[in-house]
Amino acid sequence: EAVVGLIEDHKKVMPQGIKKSGHRIGLIGFTTEELGGSEYLKVVFDKTEGKPPVLDRKKEKQVQGFCLELIQKGLIQSAHDCSEGGLAIAVAESCFTAPEETLGAKLEMESTLRGDTLLFGESQSRIVISFSEEFTDKIEDLALSYPVDFLLLGKTGGNYSVSYTHL
Repeated sequence: EAVVGLIEDHKKVMPQGIKKSGHRIGLIGFTTEELGGSEYLKVVFDKTEGKPPVLDRKKEKQVQGFCLELIQKGLIQSAHDCSEGGLAIAVAESCFTAPEETLGAKLEMESTLRGDTLLFGESQSRIVISFSEEFTDKIEDLALSYPVDFLLLGKTGGNYSVSYTHL
């Protein structure tokens, strides 16, 4: 299967690579305890089992619509789907594909989830974004009004590493 779309304004194409040190990193969408069929189970435990993540089409539409609105309003600098490999891989890929230099990230998240589930679970309908700190309140307010789940993850900066603190 494939999806085809029309880009009406090439200036608003959103890259996945983080553009600048000192930007905030956020997660659009909600992470649940879903490790079934994940890359984490395959790579770490050599298992290909379990129930795969559930896709809620309504939530997917809300997440995509919210991200599109952030792009159209010029509030974000990058957006990357959180899928194969989970949140940690999406953030790392965003750092590795920075346009000018490879950047690092420091993640500090509060969660009731186990660390491995939070970092490597493949819950659907999630997008990692980066943005200038000055837009934090606007993005949080817009998420509440949408409504869509939104979580601040940390900041960009440093070289070549992603560090994580589970609060």
